[in-house]
Amino acid sequence: MNRRTTYALLLIVLILGSLFRDVQAQSKYDSAYNEIARSYHENLVVFTDRTLYSVNEPIQFSALLQSGKQPFQGLGSKVLYVELLNSSGTAVAKAKFPIKENRSRGYLSVPSNSLSGTYYLRSYTRWMRNFSSLDFSYTPIRVVNPYSSDVLNDSPSPGKNTLLALGGLRRVSLVLSSPVYNAGDRIELELSLDSGSIKQIELGCLSVVPPGSLDTTGVRNRLDSKVEGEETFHFNFLPELKGTSITGVVLGLDDQKPKVDIPIHFSIMGEQPAYIVSRSDQGGAFAINTPLRTGNMEMFVVPEYGSGNPVEVRIDNDFSSEPLPFQPESFILSQEQQVLASRIALQMQLK
Repeated sequence: MNRRTTYALLLIVLILGSLFRDVQAQSKYDSAYNEIARSYHENLVVFTDRTLYSVNEPIQFSALLQSGKQPFQGLGSKVLYVELLNSSGTAVAKAKFPIKENRSRGYLSVPSNSLSGTYYLRSYTRWMRNFSSLDFSYTPIRVVNPYSSDVLNDSPSPGKNTLLALGGLRRVSLVLSSPVYNAGDRIELELSLDSGSIKQIELGCLSVVPPGSLDTTGVRNRLDSKVEGEETFHFNFLPELKGTSITGVVLGLDDQKPKVDIPIHFSIMGEQPAYIVSRSDQGGAFAINTPLRTGNMEMFVVPEYGSGNPVEVRIDNDFSSEPLPFQPESFILSQEQQVLASRIALQMQLK
């Protein structure tokens, strides 16, 4: 995982005379396409370089977009959403990353003010938000803060699911060309499955980390059950097939009714400025694709209304606001893990 080649595609949107709105309970796109859209499934397999970190460290990840258990075929989402959630489900860090050839990689830095505790790296695409948040990818992360003795307090939620480690992973043997390497040496290695006839390992993710800092039993996780009869599809989000997108609705400020054919002007500020114009449809909704950009940028959104009647532009939340659908784990470190956590925290401070 090369930190230097990661991209954060986070847009900071400044709305003039507008409010953010939550996802509508009813589908806002043509219900005639509901059944077709419902059959279009995406899921993610996400790996992190470690599962134990100190504050101020980057959580490096690699993600694979799939359909079921197979690599995604055809047109799939091109933007990955990643959040670091604390045990109460609040995001302490989040960003967007490009998906190329069904793969994505990047990192999120653990904020310096994060308390010691169990966190979760939540990953999903915009299209996956049409389904249940139970289908998002959740990776448990343990964080230590050497500057504070406070620990995140877990609030038990009776009746909630638990996150279970997915078993049955096949072990991989590693053969190195030398037992010891100096700085600048070329490292050659050979990977092979312990069982089976497969000689080539595709879509691999290799991390060099201290022993004990990666929980290999929980590399992949799943929920132990789902709610029976729960409706898991609402057609509220279009797939991002070309890059990041912005969607929303134009409403009358006085009557709160959708306004049709209202021009909306989008201006991206900064060193790479851009200007986009869209119009609201019959339901007052609009959608635009933003130009390819990296880093944090400001975007001003201004509605145009010729008659002078005031309107407001409501932008869909780009990140999910769904709570954790399972009971968070308690933060407990064994004696060996405490020693390792002290080493990791010391290395962070030395850097």
